[in-house]
Amino acid sequence: MIDGPHYIVGLITVFKQYHPIHYKKYLLYLCHYAKNAIHLTAAEQMQYKKLSPEAWMVLAYLEEVIKFDQTSREIIG
Repeated sequence: MIDGPHYIVGLITVFKQYHPIHYKKYLLYLCHYAKNAIHLTAAEQMQYKKLSPEAWMVLAYLEEVIKFDQTSREIIG
């Protein structure tokens, strides 16, 4: 099992050592995946209005990354 906060802080540290565009692209890819998972869930389960576990976990992960990086949510806008 991976310890979440340590993994996220390590990942942010690695991204900070390279060009900032790589970090933004990583967040944009995660956002794109989350949006597609939400649209897929909406198309499949119109009556239940529940997110799939994959979409839920990606959104929780994005929230934690933004919290540990101490940036605003506007970066994933």
